[in-house]
Amino acid sequence: MLFGFGLGSVDDPHYEIWLIHFVRFNGVAAFSVVAYDTLSTCFDEIQYIWTQPLKSPTKWVYLMTRYFSLLMQIQITVMTLTLTPELYDVATCRKLFYLRALSGGLLMHCIQCQLMLRAYALFIHARRIAVAFIAFFVAEVAAGPTLIHFADEVSLAQTGSNGMLCIRKIRILDLWLFGVSCTGPHLIIIGVTIFKFLKELPAGWGRIPIVLRVVKDDVSLVLLIISLVTSISIAARFNSMYAYVGFNWLIALVPSMSCRNILSMQKLRLSGCLRGHPNQACSCQPSRAPQLTSFVFESLSTSQSVVVDRLSVLDEFSKSRPKGKKVWA
Repeated sequence: MLFGFGLGSVDDPHYEIWLIHFVRFNGVAAFSVVAYDTLSTCFDEIQYIWTQPLKSPTKWVYLMTRYFSLLMQIQITVMTLTLTPELYDVATCRKLFYLRALSGGLLMHCIQCQLMLRAYALFIHARRIAVAFIAFFVAEVAAGPTLIHFADEVSLAQTGSNGMLCIRKIRILDLWLFGVSCTGPHLIIIGVTIFKFLKELPAGWGRIPIVLRVVKDDVSLVLLIISLVTSISIAARFNSMYAYVGFNWLIALVPSMSCRNILSMQKLRLSGCLRGHPNQACSCQPSRAPQLTSFVFESLSTSQSVVVDRLSVLDEFSKSRPKGKKVWA
């Protein structure tokens, strides 16, 4: 038995055919989801993302997340459509392993950048938060290649084989490394975001639609990551193939949701249509403000909570922002 609890034998030609079709189907399906999401949001992307200046972090986080995910799905689809039922050599499988791990890690870093920028905005651009986030991000990036190399060496030593289609048998250590690396940093960042939000509830933040949107979108994104990682880990205990197929869906669904969160935030700000105020005038003119959450958090203090019920929180506070001060949120 190749993958676990009697789900197929390497000598069974019917199983080999089923395996190839299963991997191909999921590869093409994941690519189709990303391609559809990219095409369905292209007009919003042109209006809300491409009009921002080159120095806008929003623009680069979005574009990197969106199009690197699309390129990865194209690469995976091409690979799956050329699969053959054979045992590949160690060098080939090692290249594929590093490609998947590094590419997936880069996408997760893009998601973290989005969460960090939004949390940084909630903390009114406190320098200590910026330093802490930068140090955390640099340490994580520096440790990534070492952990990937360690996982590769341990996996080869334990299995002694690459497996058919370069699908090695997944071990407990692999699942731990995968789970911690995917969910750990995001849980830390969302924990910081929720802490700040709860702390400022008495100041009226719970009644500001755009703040609620920030927290809701971030929590939903992290919950999606946790649910996918948990499902992949559980399924991988029955058949290692599910871990590889699940990874394709992870790098398809999470970036798509992340990009939609950014677009929805830009729409909320640029339209000026805050929930609960249907009579508010809306302006759909493109803005070049280099903001991610597009909310002037530095103008909101606990002493100003009385104005949170104004029709336009953004217009009210944008006038009080120090002239010439940049907002990176």
